[in-house]
Amino acid sequence: MTKSKRYLKKLVEHVLVVFFLLCLPACSPSKPKYTYNRKNIETSLVNICGKEFNVKPVVREAGDTIWVYVPLNKILTEKKTFDNDANTKMRQIFTALKRVILSMEKRPKFYAFVFSDIKTGADLYYIGTVLDIMKVDAGMISLSEWQEREVFTFLLTTEAIGDALGKHITMPEMEMGNFLAYLIKQNLERKLTDKEMVKNFKTNDLYSYYADGRLSVILDVTPVNKTAVSFNAGDEIKKSIRRFLKIYDAPEINSFEINDIAHKNAVFYSRKALLEGN
Repeated sequence: MTKSKRYLKKLVEHVLVVFFLLCLPACSPSKPKYTYNRKNIETSLVNICGKEFNVKPVVREAGDTIWVYVPLNKILTEKKTFDNDANTKMRQIFTALKRVILSMEKRPKFYAFVFSDIKTGADLYYIGTVLDIMKVDAGMISLSEWQEREVFTFLLTTEAIGDALGKHITMPEMEMGNFLAYLIKQNLERKLTDKEMVKNFKTNDLYSYYADGRLSVILDVTPVNKTAVSFNAGDEIKKSIRRFLKIYDAPEINSFEINDIAHKNAVFYSRKALLEGN
C-alpha cells in the first residue's frame, strides 16, 4: 500500500470520527412526534442547510436512498490536513440529515453523501443505513461499531472540477446487495492494510460485486516474506460475509462466489451452505 493511500485512509477515518460524535444518544422513551414528511425530504434538507448553515447542497431521492451532494472549494490544505471550513460544512450537513430523518415516520433505508472538491477534483463518499443512525442514536451500537458499518471512499477525479450541481455523480437507489459488497470489500481492506499484513503479504487484487442474487468476492494475496504465516483468503472472505449477513440479513442474496486467486480456488456457496459451514 502506498504512502498516499495510507494517508487517504487515515484522512477519511478522521472525518468519520468527527461525524460520529454528532450522533451521541439523544432518544426519549416517549412516543415520537414526526416533524418532517417523507415527500418533502429534499426540500427540508435544503432549507435547513441554507437557512441555518448557509450551505447549499444538492439533494436527490432515489427510491429508498437519499443522496446529498456538497460542492466545496477545498477539502485538504497545502499541508494535507483537513480544511476547517470544509470540516465545518460536513458536520453541519450531517446534523441536518440526522434532524430530518430521526423526525420522519417513513424514513429512507440508505443515505449517501458526496463531498466534492470542485477546485482540484476529488470526491469523498460516505454511505450508510438510516437504521444504523437510529441504533447509534439510541445507544444500541457503539460509535466504533457504526464506523465499521459505513462505506467510505476518497477518489481523485478531474470530473469534479467546476461541478457545483453534482452532474458527474451517479445517484442510483442503493440495494442491500450492493451495499454489502462495498462493505465486505472495505472490511477486507482494513485487515489487509494491517501493519503485520503489509509486512508479510502483498494484495494484488480485491474486488466484490453483487448481481442477480449473487455476491462475488475475488481476492489475490501473495506472501512477500518466506517466514510469513499462511493466509487463507477464502476463510477471511467467509468471515466477513457472515458477519455482515448477521447484521443486515439481505434475503435477496441467495448465493456466493468466493475466489482465492493465489491458490486458484473458486468456490460457489448457497446461502445456507455458507452460513452453516466452517
